[in-house]
Amino acid sequence: MSILSGRASRITLGLAVAVATLSGGVASAAPTAELAGTRPAFKAPFQCGTQWRGSAWTWSDGHQHSPLKSVDWNWGSGNDDKGKLVRASAGGTVEFAGDGPGGYGKMVLIRHGNGWKTRYAHLLVGSLEVSAGQSINQGKVIGKVGQSGGQPSSHLHYEQIADGNVVDAVVQGVRFDPNDVHYITSTNAC
Repeated sequence: MSILSGRASRITLGLAVAVATLSGGVASAAPTAELAGTRPAFKAPFQCGTQWRGSAWTWSDGHQHSPLKSVDWNWGSGNDDKGKLVRASAGGTVEFAGDGPGGYGKMVLIRHGNGWKTRYAHLLVGSLEVSAGQSINQGKVIGKVGQSGGQPSSHLHYEQIADGNVVDAVVQGVRFDPNDVHYITSTNAC
């Protein structure tokens, strides 16, 4: 192969990449959760040493948890977990604390940086211990488990959000895919 033909091949390849990029290839792809920076080392949002059941459920009739990929946490059964402390699963800045939209009830939204946030919902009325704009460390008590937002029993609704999208939660290295149930012993604030 001559130098000219090798050079022509490289130019042709370069033009093909440029055309693909300009016509909707990689450069124009819609942003996804994958664009968020490194995921924080999220811990279970509860007292150190306590075991909680996390469920990313779908009902047998096909009804899915809303939003999909969120996790409901319970300790014991029924309302056994009502009033248990909820802790920040990673440090950050409180973006919102108060009455959430829709059926969230009392909720806290924490911004962790690099496109990551966590949401904690259905908190006990009167239990919020943080306010918008406050910088907090991992393990800071933010409220208590409740059933605000019209929930039939107490639990913590929990979301990990990357670039505005709720994603499969990863807590203490355990990934919650839809329909997963995991029992996790908290290592938060140990």
